[in-house]
Amino acid sequence: MKTGKTLGIFSLILLLMVLIVVVGARTRQETEVVMDGGTAPAATATAPATATGVNAAVPVPSPTPTETLPEVDVGSWELALVNKSHEVSGTPKVAEIGKTGAYFDARAVDALNSLISACKAAGYSPHINLAYVPESAQEYYFNKKAAEIADGAAITDEIAEKASRIVARPGQSEHQTGLAVDITDTFYLPYTSEQIDSDLLAWLVEHCAEYGFIQRYPAGKENITGWRESYHFRYVGVEAATYIMDHELCLEEFLALYK
Repeated sequence: MKTGKTLGIFSLILLLMVLIVVVGARTRQETEVVMDGGTAPAATATAPATATGVNAAVPVPSPTPTETLPEVDVGSWELALVNKSHEVSGTPKVAEIGKTGAYFDARAVDALNSLISACKAAGYSPHINLAYVPESAQEYYFNKKAAEIADGAAITDEIAEKASRIVARPGQSEHQTGLAVDITDTFYLPYTSEQIDSDLLAWLVEHCAEYGFIQRYPAGKENITGWRESYHFRYVGVEAATYIMDHELCLEEFLALYK
């Protein structure tokens, strides 16, 4: 009997020792996590996110989406590009701007009239200094400037090039499109940006896009446009104008976004 009891007690002690070893091994496994191919204490691992965001992992930001361009037809009449590399195509049908004796593309003249009316309502005195210019008149202006530079001498290619930096060659002036207008505060001849009421120009720059216009030759874009004329505004349509003015682009830069 004693021998049987002794064996039973020994077996029980052995079983308890085995249980202690097994439990200890499991405890050590639960206190370790895998990190970068090795092991590290569980305390250094990132805790799971909770409903309140406490101890939550910092989310990886999504890539910034590309801003959608306006859905405009860059080949449409109001976005026609005219400069030294792109000459005027065709002759526009024009209509008088109010009772000014100046003319504008008939498809956009109402927008220009609305811009001028709003400018007057804001307390300014906008004046249409120059709008549509037919090719014959542009040719006269250019030849006149070239003759002034030549001062009685023959008009050479060099003189013609100098003249083209002051007056656009026939076919290369936006005024021939009927979509361009020089807005000043009174009649000037000749005129420069420095002569014109700066407050008037500031109002036009701020509000022109609401009526489909852009400041066509802003300062800082001369290397692209070839001109710096703060008073020169161009109709391109409200959607395109809003994008161009909001992003401080010139027409060349805007059209390049669609290539």
